[in-house]
Amino acid sequence: MPSRFPPVIFYSPKEIGGLGMLSMGHILIPQSDLRYSQQTDLGVTHFRAGMSHEEDQLIPNLYRYIQPWESEFVDSQRVWAEYALKRQEAQAQNRRLTLEDLEDSWDRGIPRINTLFQKDRHTLPMTRDVIQALGGVEGILEHTLFKGTYFPTWEGLFWEKASGFEESMKYKKLTNAQRSGLNQIPNRRFTLWWSPTINRANVYVGFQVQLDLTGIFMHGKIPTLKISLIQIF
Repeated sequence: MPSRFPPVIFYSPKEIGGLGMLSMGHILIPQSDLRYSQQTDLGVTHFRAGMSHEEDQLIPNLYRYIQPWESEFVDSQRVWAEYALKRQEAQAQNRRLTLEDLEDSWDRGIPRINTLFQKDRHTLPMTRDVIQALGGVEGILEHTLFKGTYFPTWEGLFWEKASGFEESMKYKKLTNAQRSGLNQIPNRRFTLWWSPTINRANVYVGFQVQLDLTGIFMHGKIPTLKISLIQIF
């Protein structure tokens, strides 16, 4: 059974419209998902049930990035021992310790400068590797409506809290219907953004129907997407 939602939708970072999920399993990236990153002449056949891939390209696994606490303690002891040596050295030469001396030791038991990003410390390198595994930012954006926006480049395009519109509306007096409508905006935006992938011709799910007054064909029923697409026209 072909799959409507390939892993790229779930594991892409939030900044480019994905859900930013973390993988703790063995998630295979289907071959056809990477065709833009490798530029092979292999067209999409369809997303196979096993989501197979010859080179066994997996979404990077969180286990590989998280250090056990024990190693943090060991690291910390080692760094403090090094620090003591460096201090002795500096005292012997009658100079003060500079930032350069301690550069290698930050983040490892010496009071941490980077507490701002502390909670993301493990996942930041992981996010980078996930993007790489999915074929780079360009490869990921090939699954989305990005080409339809006619932006020359994706740099600087972040879409967390895209317009601030929902934020400002939250605090106004709204009827219940309006408020529940507000909640739908992120879902609708997500569905429309990934629509080239969610509604591609080779999913073979449900009947193929043409949307009223547009040239768009849909496979199966996805009401949110249907509404968004009709609103565009």
